Amino acid sequence: MTYLEIQKGLGPDDYILFVNTGWEDNRSLDFLRDQQLYWGAPIRYLEYCAVNGWKEVTYDTCARVDWFSTDVAYLRQAIANSPFWRRIMAAYLSPGKPRDNKAKARAAKGYPLFQEPNRIREVLMLPNIAAKFCTQELKVRVMRDFMRSQGYTHWQMVQGIRADEPHRLHKSKDSKEPRWDNVYPLADAGITEKDVRAFWRRQPFDLQLESYEGNCRFCFEKNKAKLQLLTDETPIAAQVLAETEEATRTTFIDKLPLQAFLNRVGRRPIEDQRRALLEAPPQPISCFCGD
Repeated sequence: MTYLEIQKGLGPDDYILFVNTGWEDNRSLDFLRDQQLYWGAPIRYLEYCAVNGWKEVTYDTCARVDWFSTDVAYLRQAIANSPFWRRIMAAYLSPGKPRDNKAKARAAKGYPLFQEPNRIREVLMLPNIAAKFCTQELKVRVMRDFMRSQGYTHWQMVQGIRADEPHRLHKSKDSKEPRWDNVYPLADAGITEKDVRAFWRRQPFDLQLESYEGNCRFCFEKNKAKLQLLTDETPIAAQVLAETEEATRTTFIDKLPLQAFLNRVGRRPIEDQRRALLEAPPQPISCFCGD
């Protein structure tokens, strides 16, 4: 979709935005960098910021977590410094919410507050299948605040939904927003998954993620088989995220803590799990956090 928009020609009022939560897979960031290098895509990287609602970063300066790291201290700090976690803490520390000065001081220094479960367990909640606020708070509102800061009161939001994704298309069309209208150039042009795959075979680069991985590694929209494989592949990262669940007394997956997947690590060879998922018929995408 980005390529098509560039080929049509971008005007002064056209923006290609990527809103980074800090929890995206690094290969997703590399994919954006390659679009800049090969296509000259003028991608602007945004992140949540408590001061203005957004701040602009770059590929080199954006927050990120190496989910394959085995360094627990690094993972805790990288997660704590991410826009994702800072947005959760901003809600915790905002006026009218339970808070204390020591916790606020630690938040300002970027400490991983989830190491203090007694202080925060009653006032923090992680995004989950019943409360998908990560997309709204960390992506949609950040883009909205950016556009408003540029002086716009109403605009079009280009969605990368294909013609063979009727469920996603209907869901998006049913979502009415007062400040923007969603448009669907791929669906309107009749472009399907087959067309998209043919396009990428002609390109010198592609997104280097397996189908079971997805952009956000432990997204609660993934099924149990995918989450088990991802936990087997990166158990240290899963363990650190399990700490946040224990600290907040909430879970990413409804009534199913990550510790349950950690308890099953090693029971089935990783290659067998990968083969089963990669050979399985493709499933409809339930997650709608943006492609």
